[in-house]
Amino acid sequence: MAGGAGTELKRLLHFVGYNSETGCPCDEHAEYMDYMGVNWCRTHVDEIVGWLKQEAQRREVEFSERAARAIVKLAIRSARVRQFLGVTQ
Repeated sequence: MAGGAGTELKRLLHFVGYNSETGCPCDEHAEYMDYMGVNWCRTHVDEIVGWLKQEAQRREVEFSERAARAIVKLAIRSARVRQFLGVTQ
């Protein structure tokens, strides 16, 4: 589903200065999150935060689990609202 939680997560991460790079699984993870839907994402927050942690380690940037969890939850809420309103982009 285009415009899901993965799309929202990418949007939020871009806003704070992080973008997908060649060789990272970011786009694949975002597409998977969109495909699985907001309910799946809500029950797999730990897994999604783990993906963010792995990528932060690969990029050698600081990582805050608390901040990552908050951003993931915000992305899920935003996707749910967009879904409710019928907004796809």
